[in-house]
Amino acid sequence: MLPISQIQINQKPLLIHTVHEDDKVLLNTPDAEWFRALYYFPWEKHRNFGAEYYDALYEFNKREERKRLKNQPPKASSIISEQRRCKTGAFV
Repeated sequence: MLPISQIQINQKPLLIHTVHEDDKVLLNTPDAEWFRALYYFPWEKHRNFGAEYYDALYEFNKREERKRLKNQPPKASSIISEQRRCKTGAFV
């Protein structure tokens, strides 16, 4: 927990700090150097980069979804309704 002197005026103090038992085990495992690297990684310094990455990933996924839907063959139900409109002369 942070000392009160390190908490900014507009920042709420952290009341609960959860320690996962798995973390303790992995931190004390000689073969888990990768976990220590991630556990102590200063992620706060890279928050903006992470946000930009996930924004770009979201936009990429939306763009790919639009492409997929555009190239997707029409569903059978929409083909049947189109055939019915053609038979009745109700063209849209």
